[in-house]
Amino acid sequence: KIGLARPGGFIIEPRLTFQEKIAGTRLGSLVDSPSIDVIVTRTAHAIANFHSLSIPLRTRRRLKDELASIGRWSDVLVQVRPDLQRRIRVLESKLKSNIEERMRMCAPVHADFHHTNVLVEDTTVRLIDLDEMAYGDPCVDVGRFLASLRIPSLRAFGDITALDAIQERFLEEYLKIRREEVRNIRLFESASLLTSAASAFRIQRPDWQREVEIICDQAERTFTASQAPSIASLPPARFDHPQLSADERLNWALDETYMQAVLAPCIRESYGAELVTCKVLKSKQLKNGHKVKYTLQGWAGDNRFKAAVSGHILDKGESKQLYY
Repeated sequence: KIGLARPGGFIIEPRLTFQEKIAGTRLGSLVDSPSIDVIVTRTAHAIANFHSLSIPLRTRRRLKDELASIGRWSDVLVQVRPDLQRRIRVLESKLKSNIEERMRMCAPVHADFHHTNVLVEDTTVRLIDLDEMAYGDPCVDVGRFLASLRIPSLRAFGDITALDAIQERFLEEYLKIRREEVRNIRLFESASLLTSAASAFRIQRPDWQREVEIICDQAERTFTASQAPSIASLPPARFDHPQLSADERLNWALDETYMQAVLAPCIRESYGAELVTCKVLKSKQLKNGHKVKYTLQGWAGDNRFKAAVSGHILDKGESKQLYY
């Protein structure tokens, strides 16, 4: 359901997973392609399914991260276009107050989801650059993608609204799989437009001053759309961590690549060893959950390293006990 590059290996420092090389053209270069409707539809389905995953993520895309990004790029815009200072500051203030009230941390997010991070080969779509993946608000991703389409729209067609129909197609297809409030998506779209308005200045495009104002105009219009009355009934919960069932946690505990990544820093700290392999030896059902045993191999300097690790996955709560 989700096109991703397969992991090919794991390095403890700086905690990197290598992925297979995949071919493709960035989606932003295909906005005038006859297949753009199909490509956008598949992109919407991919990110919606991604948001529906249950992943034990350590990283959080917190409220303070969103607010800091808005503040940082607003400062840049005020410096490069001081004549727009009042408008920028007013929009910045409105965005921050609304995001504080409406942000919901409830799903894994790409956290850098825009048209250049979607690779297309024929009509096969793959998501790339997942290094900022975190637990957060899925509306951040959807809003960022919609905002990102404004840039190729402006540069390919000279009109920031030229891809409106494509935007609506993406949003319609996304909502078929995952229910989110459109007004919240528009809120984060407006925030992404504001933070991306300085991109033309950053790369010194000849017409950057005009582009900054055009994008700021669109950010204001999109914010107005985000103030429409709510029509969805979504829970107001703002979770700080994924809510995984016992079965889901057991599935991850049986995933050897995942557990290698989890255990590698612990093995290195405790034994000074670099973990090369992690194999599930066996699992056993207990009265209150499951016990899983792993065999580990690696290198401690020039010497081979071997160890056995057992873990308990409890039916209730999220605690796990590992012992050697």
